[in-house]
Amino acid sequence: MGEEQIVIVGAGPAGCSAAVQCARLGVRPLLLDSSGKAGGLVANAFLVENYPGLEKPLTGEVFAGRLAEHLARFDVTITAQTVSRVEPDSHGWIVRTDGQHVRARCVILATGTVPRPLSIPKERDLVSTVLFYEVRDLLAKIPSPKKIIVVGGGEASFDYSLSLANAGASISLLVRSDRVRARGRLGEMVMNHPEISVELNTRLVTLKKTDGGVAATVISANCESHRPADALLAAVGRKSTAPLIISSPDPSSLTHAPGLFICGDARSDGLGQVGIAVGDGLATAAMAVKLAIREKVN
Repeated sequence: MGEEQIVIVGAGPAGCSAAVQCARLGVRPLLLDSSGKAGGLVANAFLVENYPGLEKPLTGEVFAGRLAEHLARFDVTITAQTVSRVEPDSHGWIVRTDGQHVRARCVILATGTVPRPLSIPKERDLVSTVLFYEVRDLLAKIPSPKKIIVVGGGEASFDYSLSLANAGASISLLVRSDRVRARGRLGEMVMNHPEISVELNTRLVTLKKTDGGVAATVISANCESHRPADALLAAVGRKSTAPLIISSPDPSSLTHAPGLFICGDARSDGLGQVGIAVGDGLATAAMAVKLAIREKVN
């Protein structure tokens, strides 16, 4: 079993900023991520344009590349491993990953979120073939989509719709309520896009795989209709991964456990804002380094 002062789980904006801050303060962290790449969910973003200091808006993929470059400047590498569980130990914490385990004085969970399901019949059977929860997964499976159905009324569904339209697809954005939650510039971009149709008061009932993609049954204005498409992307909310790793219904309460820190969307339950995640990662790393150094001296 290896031993580390600080283990960071997750290489999204929060995890990357935490790793850089640790290295900058003199503690080299072990940075783990199941993908082995920097970026996390930000790689799905149509544009990152509200992060201070950018010379121009960047696509999510480009911003993820900037995160990787920032890690490299501080000689921080990402170890591609999936963390299954974090549990307390007499000297700190045990991080269990891929049949192995590492002991750490401090653990920073920057694992982000997982999507909430659509709760439709046989949903699991359709995942990753014709049903997706992230743009990058859909485009990896269908590089040149023609017709995509997006379900959701928040910022994520709007952002994803723009990314898919930019990839050449025509989008039907189904919103269950009578209003959308996305506001400001993002809402205007979607509402004015010629390839995106926003349908309010429209509910997805079933989804079936066909030879050409999917057939979605939807209800709108008390009328049932069937919609063909290449695939469907669901963006109906996300929830923190922290309880899945440390078995707690309230991840925020675990920040009081000595040596365990939760930051970014894993703590905020999915705000999805790069600036908030980065700031949270920096502050969390400073606290973790302070504790790790103090324990080492003692």
